[in-house]
Amino acid sequence: MRLGHLRAGRGPGGSQVSVHHQFQGAIRGARQAFGMNLGPEKLRLICYGQPKGAGSKTAEPLGKRGAEVRDREGRIVLKYRHATLGTKDWMDAVAKEARIAWRGLGPLSGALWLDLTCYEDRPASHYRGGSERLLRPEAPAYPHRTRTHDSGKLRRAIEDSLTEVVWEDDKRVIDGHDRKRYCDNGDEPRAVIRVGVMVAQTVADLGIPSPAPVGQEQLLAA
Repeated sequence: MRLGHLRAGRGPGGSQVSVHHQFQGAIRGARQAFGMNLGPEKLRLICYGQPKGAGSKTAEPLGKRGAEVRDREGRIVLKYRHATLGTKDWMDAVAKEARIAWRGLGPLSGALWLDLTCYEDRPASHYRGGSERLLRPEAPAYPHRTRTHDSGKLRRAIEDSLTEVVWEDDKRVIDGHDRKRYCDNGDEPRAVIRVGVMVAQTVADLGIPSPAPVGQEQLLAA
């Protein structure tokens, strides 16, 4: 597995119910207009190798058979590993490259976005016979029928790999897109990872004034 990285940037009528509904409606309108726009890109990472997904895990006893590690109650201690072969190695490699690219920078805060594009090799059945490796006309354009992971699990592996490196908690990631593509034109399997911050972080960023606290509308109007 060969990896490489690119780094970009450090760097009706006045009632309480109607006011609430108007406020919520204004937020929805602002989000649709510009609030959900992706903000500046902070990291771009290209990791070469077949991307792997983080999905199911397999439990197995800790220690050798007949000499398993047990807790104070005598129960066998279990360790968990990714059910898919190669997932741990892939995630470790992504995390390593992320630490190199993010060296000296603190974890990102606020609402973030993650854009992910994963490229995989085409199977041999997509090509005609012969040395020219010409694609069959009926070969699928996108990898929607392969045995590789779905885009959600591929994304989970990347989010977990960047946790405690680029961000402290992947719950901060609230937007972005996932894509699966085939490697054509001699390209290599890889994952292109882009991370950034959202344009709007607060209601004030959306340009919407907060409603007055309940019971204080008349005081503020006086």
